[in-house]
Amino acid sequence: MKKIIAVFAAAMLFAALVFGEDFAWKREAAQAHGLPSDIGERLHKILDQTSDIHAWAFAKDGALIEDFYRPPYNPQTRFAIHSCSKSITGTLVAIAIEQGKIKGLDQLASDYFPYATASQKQTLKNITIRHLLTNTSGIAVSDAPNWTEWRGSPNWVEWILNRPAPHRPGEVFSYATQNTHLLSYILQNATGEKLFDYAKKNLFDKIGMKSAVLSSDAQGIGDGGNGYTLTVEDMLRFGQLYLNGGKWQGEQVVPEYWTREAGLAHVKRNASTANYGWQFWVREFNGADTFFAWGYAGQFIFIIPSRKIVMAFASSHTGSVAVYFNAVRAAIDASK
Repeated sequence: MKKIIAVFAAAMLFAALVFGEDFAWKREAAQAHGLPSDIGERLHKILDQTSDIHAWAFAKDGALIEDFYRPPYNPQTRFAIHSCSKSITGTLVAIAIEQGKIKGLDQLASDYFPYATASQKQTLKNITIRHLLTNTSGIAVSDAPNWTEWRGSPNWVEWILNRPAPHRPGEVFSYATQNTHLLSYILQNATGEKLFDYAKKNLFDKIGMKSAVLSSDAQGIGDGGNGYTLTVEDMLRFGQLYLNGGKWQGEQVVPEYWTREAGLAHVKRNASTANYGWQFWVREFNGADTFFAWGYAGQFIFIIPSRKIVMAFASSHTGSVAVYFNAVRAAIDASK
């Protein structure tokens, strides 16, 4: 009997190590991480200007420094993270490439659509995985004017493939969830698994993101561009994985090169908000290079490598993003 118990305990310990369940955010004093003792007050002063921010968290050096939940929200609340989902899907592309399930960034998307019609093949012509990651596919899609029509269509993938492609791939940036949905389709075809099942086995379970849930389209393709829900702590955990160089408790979950290069400006935009990487937004805040997942109504995961900072926000704020950017600036300034 003792032997059975010992074996069971060893198995549980192994599972905890493999699936990241033994990691829990440690709450530590700001001063222990070179921050002023009033950093929490400084952040609250900025973020409490709107009641639309439901929850947020600030971590440095892998320690939780400050978090906040506006009632009735709490640490167990799952939030729809909207387009922050794109950064998760981009990460799964990296894992699939590492596993050899996708040949590389320059593999043609058309390889995964053998039954496309002649006009659809023309739309897909010369589009690569890289183009979909950077929203430079050339397909005439964009969230703002196309959202309702696309989401109301009976087959989301067919709707995208039936759009014209007026630009050569790589020439024009057009932010479009449809590009990420094609990546979701490609991932399911390349791996032979549902998007969520693949994500759970290769990402979520490995780093202990237990809260993740994903919606799908009518054909069962995971809504990788908009459909995840997460707790704020799991949003923070995802960001910490990138700060760790893709490593979690000794295991390389995401290739290290990807955690560096996904957050580089692969597309330079003529806009003051941010440039674009591989399913991440990219910009500098007060001298610190930062990349971030950004979802509708103020869902954010900010990753600031030089300061070893991750910040996460869950909101219903459709106004100016200045409140979030100002909080990031305050955290960066405090960490100098």
